[in-house]
Amino acid sequence: MSAAFDSVTARQFEACLRDLGVGDADLLMVHSSLRSFGRFSGGPQAVVNALLKTVADGTVAMPTYTRYIDGPDAFDPAYSASDCGSISEAFRRRGDVVRQPHHPTHSMAFWGRGLKALIEQKPGMAYAHFMDRGGKTLLIGVGHETHSFVHWMLDEAHEAGLLARRQTDSPSFPRLEPWIERVAGQRSLHCGSSLLRLVDVQRCRDACFQALREEPDLFELPPTEAERAAPNMKAPSSKSANNR
Repeated sequence: MSAAFDSVTARQFEACLRDLGVGDADLLMVHSSLRSFGRFSGGPQAVVNALLKTVADGTVAMPTYTRYIDGPDAFDPAYSASDCGSISEAFRRRGDVVRQPHHPTHSMAFWGRGLKALIEQKPGMAYAHFMDRGGKTLLIGVGHETHSFVHWMLDEAHEAGLLARRQTDSPSFPRLEPWIERVAGQRSLHCGSSLLRLVDVQRCRDACFQALREEPDLFELPPTEAERAAPNMKAPSSKSANNR
């Protein structure tokens, strides 16, 4: 599916969201890139307004991480800017959006219904809350390498012995895409030059775990130059980790 525009308007974006399957009562986690649109009339606040209009009776969450502050005491949930892009920052600055006050580096901000239960959650528990309540993730012009739920899920996979190493900036993230599309039923649509993706987070988790069980070396990185020079020092593969 695609909807190509030279410059995307709020009304066109709303139509794209509805075509993608976003509902007015959805529980939605959003990761985004304004630049991916090329040009969006009205800027990041117009994106946020259109999104909230589309999910008028639901809940929207966005990461508002502050990775580069000088310690917990420097974090102020009301003023510390989000490092997650201009759409996230515009969302954070709204008067009706509430930001978690107790996560200086990995805070999230929320709008809509059921905010109290979400704000009080630790980061991992917020993802579990979304998963248990039929939440979805909307990716706006970004891939799953920036999808915080997938990072949390891969930490779970590491704890379960499906991954030998924790994954942070692995180049292997795109290898999950076919699994998420085929098994989780991810829907995709171009809106202007931005690729939108929508996926149920429980089905996304199930698809990723199935991928790691059926392809245990899915996240195995190519050997480094040092490892090729000293093969006996190579880190254990995911397959060997599963056999421990």
